[in-house]
Amino acid sequence: MVSKKGIPERFPPNAVRICIDNYRNYDIQGRIYSKFRKDSLVFCSVGEMFLKVDDMFDENGFPQTFQERRYFDENRKEKRRAVPVVFENDDMILRQKGGMKTYDIVINSRRKSNWQGIIRKENGIEDVLFRSEMELLNFIWDDISKK
Repeated sequence: MVSKKGIPERFPPNAVRICIDNYRNYDIQGRIYSKFRKDSLVFCSVGEMFLKVDDMFDENGFPQTFQERRYFDENRKEKRRAVPVVFENDDMILRQKGGMKTYDIVINSRRKSNWQGIIRKENGIEDVLFRSEMELLNFIWDDISKK
């Protein structure tokens, strides 16, 4: 991962660290860490994890979504910041570990209502490309079931 200035980035702004603390019946629970948050986002299901990460990226406008969402609650519309605000440094995020597994997910694009990017295991050895949330989940489920 390289920044625009050609300097290696340890944790790019379009990435999230997913710390999985519990896995049962093809569902996960844990925490989400990002440079865009002062604190972690706690999730109790796969669906909640995706919604919270999407909301966070929508709020910051990065990585940009390629579709306009419809909201039935007028208070949720257009809460995007003009310039994304970075709250956390790389070291704080990289210190976070899940009770079971830890993954870094770099989301390069959010086209066709799906995420496209790279998932990296905590050890940093294996990078796997994914084209949708389902591919991402299949990788996580397969990896967790290996133990």
